[in-house]
Amino acid sequence: MLSDEEGKAVQEMAKVAGQSVEVARDLGGFIAKYIGGPLEQAVAIWTDKLRYRRWENQIVLAEKATEFLEARGLKGPTRTVELNLAIPLLEEASLADSEALQDRWATLLANAADANKPEVRRAYVTILAELTSFDASILEKIYDADRAYVPSDDMPYAELWTHRLPDEVIVSTGKALEPTDLRPDVALALTNLGRLGLIDSAGAFGGMATVHWVSMTELGRQFVAACRPQ
Repeated sequence: MLSDEEGKAVQEMAKVAGQSVEVARDLGGFIAKYIGGPLEQAVAIWTDKLRYRRWENQIVLAEKATEFLEARGLKGPTRTVELNLAIPLLEEASLADSEALQDRWATLLANAADANKPEVRRAYVTILAELTSFDASILEKIYDADRAYVPSDDMPYAELWTHRLPDEVIVSTGKALEPTDLRPDVALALTNLGRLGLIDSAGAFGGMATVHWVSMTELGRQFVAACRPQ
């Protein structure tokens, strides 16, 4: 049973969103569970920070994050998400229109609320907000190749050849590979991933770093692990 204050807050949320009181109450309750605060505070966060954002995407985020936690055997959050992480995460997630990115936002939120998972850094929100679906798919191919690599004394980390992207990544075997032109969209995606510190150039030409050979950074590994749906 809602108190008078909670009822008024939910009604205001429904009015702003143009949705039913029942739907507004469910979303307000969802936010309240994640931030560990009262319903009035959760509603205030939504109306103050998110009133111009996509309501439909907020509902999708709530549903997916709940499903991801339930798949782990959890009935709800097991740790509180700090407001300095929860607010920008909810705000940026509301702008994600592709299902692939929505899944990543929901995974990031679920991991932030799961005490068994590593800490979710505020920087991950900024990084994910600057990725397209194509960028994310390229990053995950690089991540998979890096993860499968077995280090050796001569090559302690994987040097990855990018010229077959977006289809596959080739791990260096020490043999020379014939260089080819990268697809423009692949080159742009790799440049953006490098700018965000998720990959690093493993080679240079004429003193200028290139994206023909790349390696995964530790930030990139931790970021993918934090927001990649299992």
